[in-house]
Amino acid sequence: MRREEVLEALIETGLVKEENYQCYLKALGWIDKCQLQNEAAHHKATYRHSARAWPFANKKEGYAVSDCTGEALKAVLYSQKRLVSDQRLFDVVDNLLSFRDRDGRSPTYEPSRGSSLLEYINSSDTFGEIDYGIIAEHYPKCTWPRGHSKAIIPIGEMELKR
Repeated sequence: MRREEVLEALIETGLVKEENYQCYLKALGWIDKCQLQNEAAHHKATYRHSARAWPFANKKEGYAVSDCTGEALKAVLYSQKRLVSDQRLFDVVDNLLSFRDRDGRSPTYEPSRGSSLLEYINSSDTFGEIDYGIIAEHYPKCTWPRGHSKAIIPIGEMELKR
């Protein structure tokens, strides 16, 4: 179970009561600490996507993941106590909205920058159709957070606060 799923489970099951409140605060603090807040050095020169979001596992990994970011954002927004500042949440929503390929779908880590023809020169063909290709696969779980983030945070409200 990922960190954001733990927090969501606590909230959805009503376990965020007085006797479990310290556990809830620790889970929220864990999500807060895991957020990537700084861009990687030379991220534009090395064609890296913005990293102001949440990774799959830990900060050291350094790559924002669209579905993990969406789930973490939802968990933070549904929380009763906010440890994550509004500006950091705006950065996350900007990141989610930027996770879009030309066809409107969202990849796992970064928008595709090349043609599917690049797969013909992929030397890691031993993995077959698994998501280890040069061009990222698209999954519904990676596309829904963009729409969900727009539904949770009214866009007009975001623009006023900026």
